[in-house]
Amino acid sequence: MTPLRLATATLVLAAAGCGVQSASAPGPPAPPLRAERAPASPPSGPIAADAGASVAVRAGAGGALCVVASARGARRADCLRAWDHAPVVLRLVVGGANHKREDWMAVVGLARAPVARVVLDPDYMSRRLPLRPARGLRWRAFAAMTGRHDRPNMFVAYDARGKKLWEIELSWSYNPPCMPKNDDICADHPPPGAWAEVRDPVLDQSGAPQPETMKRIVFAHPAVRRLVAGRQFFLDPLFGWQKCNGENIGGGVSIWFPYAVSFDGTIPVEETRDDAKVAYFTGRAHARASHVRAVDVWVDIRARKVVGIDLSGIAQESADGDVEQADVDLDVIGELRPAGGPDVECPQTD
Repeated sequence: MTPLRLATATLVLAAAGCGVQSASAPGPPAPPLRAERAPASPPSGPIAADAGASVAVRAGAGGALCVVASARGARRADCLRAWDHAPVVLRLVVGGANHKREDWMAVVGLARAPVARVVLDPDYMSRRLPLRPARGLRWRAFAAMTGRHDRPNMFVAYDARGKKLWEIELSWSYNPPCMPKNDDICADHPPPGAWAEVRDPVLDQSGAPQPETMKRIVFAHPAVRRLVAGRQFFLDPLFGWQKCNGENIGGGVSIWFPYAVSFDGTIPVEETRDDAKVAYFTGRAHARASHVRAVDVWVDIRARKVVGIDLSGIAQESADGDVEQADVDLDVIGELRPAGGPDVECPQTD
């Protein structure tokens, strides 16, 4: 089941007061986001390897840092883009003896401070992956080959104090080419021979339409650029967003910070109303927020714009089970406008 949100509940304004008040100026211009550059002399050859799985780096167009994931005949180089500022770059290489089965999975990637250790299935078999340094590179690399009977379900990154910084489920990337959603699309005519593919577990889990277009829209918004400027952040799988009549609106991009941040500025806001016959209402608010670790940014893909920024998302639990809750104060500017086109009344939920 792909991640999906129906237009049934107010997300962004739930943390706001009810009054309509004036707000201060939007703040300084948003700085541009820039892709991380490769070192002048990238390490030659794999930085980390295990049983045929390996990870290396090279320079791409404009000197961008590119991560090269390889295992058993599959190889792909992914260059970091302007919005790739996570302290972990994770790729999976999956393969099998035929196109209807998955027999092995390699977990490869890079990690940098504040990530101090990465672990597969910490609540089950708990396999800690060695982080290998390389001269001239501020990242460390990891590589692990797993089989059909010990393939991991979770990948978790921690800092030196044991604080959980990020986790991602890996099972969305298991399926072989003939079984993309556990349905056999090849029937009696599968392609011959073995297969192997490099996969991105965040993209595999995303349920939003046009995920790369959505990211470009999100990180072109000045409030988002001000929020992430000079900071590391993870991107979680994108969520789809639908009207109650089943039509697609767009989706949400979830931004996760390793540590809590603060924000003071003008943001777009959106809400839905049970008695309305439109998809949603949108406008602007001045936000003062602290202890922010998770931010949801909502995109109307047809309008090609950010229509809401939710600073009050619940961040992932740390290793000791604590959850950091954001403190958000919103002053709505003017009236919210109907947007997204006509819709039907959403069913009531308990």
